[in-house]
Amino acid sequence: MIRSDFLETIEEYESQLKKYSLDLRYKIVLNIGGHLLEWPLAGNRLKDLSFTGRIHLCWDNKEAGIYYWIGNLSPHQQTINELLVDNLITKIRLLEKNYHNLNCGMGVLNSAVKAIEAKDRYTRGHSDRVAALSLKIAETLDEAGLLDPECSARDIEIAAKLHDIGKIGISELILTKTGPLTMQEIQHIRQHPAMGAAILTPLAIFEHLIPAIRHHHERFDGNGYPDELRGPEIPLISRIISVADTFDALTSNRPYRKAMAPQTALAEVRRVSGIQLDPDIAGAFLSIPLTFSS
Repeated sequence: MIRSDFLETIEEYESQLKKYSLDLRYKIVLNIGGHLLEWPLAGNRLKDLSFTGRIHLCWDNKEAGIYYWIGNLSPHQQTINELLVDNLITKIRLLEKNYHNLNCGMGVLNSAVKAIEAKDRYTRGHSDRVAALSLKIAETLDEAGLLDPECSARDIEIAAKLHDIGKIGISELILTKTGPLTMQEIQHIRQHPAMGAAILTPLAIFEHLIPAIRHHHERFDGNGYPDELRGPEIPLISRIISVADTFDALTSNRPYRKAMAPQTALAEVRRVSGIQLDPDIAGAFLSIPLTFSS
């Protein structure tokens, strides 16, 4: 996510350069949270130029990167560029702050997810497995040109890891019940997607992921919950998570049944494609070569 946000910020800066007819070449080298961010990208010929100016990008008493530039600017144009660069630095600093807040928030929420899974030994590791499968599905969709550019790998991973966060509000007696659930218990457990959305609502940095969390139990045919959305009405990330979640649930032991064999679970995913699951996403999943331990 931080890389795509960084590139959007650079695009905005370059549009301002064009607006004010500022003819200069530049490069930025950053290190934010261990992520090396460069523009132009590594290998670009600009790296061999002798830049005439540089601005050290510093915050929190640490150097975060360097802005290099070369160009023939009048004093007036130089003043304009300094203002644009100041604005660029402010926005990059905000990206770094948001990234830090995101990591802190994820740390807390991951702890909550682990606490949920600790209550039920049958679901330990479920969220991490769903996240890994979701990323594989997204990669396959991207290769086929079916992935919305707005769906970043980081967002998909976060939403998948947090998809069951609402289960923190579900009784442990229901989560671990070995017999059939009553209708009242089923209605209670079906509240967890809405509960998850409610948990994330106060956290502005996760605001764009709330629909993905809320709707991961919708069905392609409109018979899911909590809002009975159908087809493309369901957020794309939710549809991706739904396929990964279904397969992992089928291949995991649960209190009320034993795990299906992987090949049996794949056949079940194929059977409910276009009914419960988005057929394009189910198809992408079924095309992934998966390795199963014996």
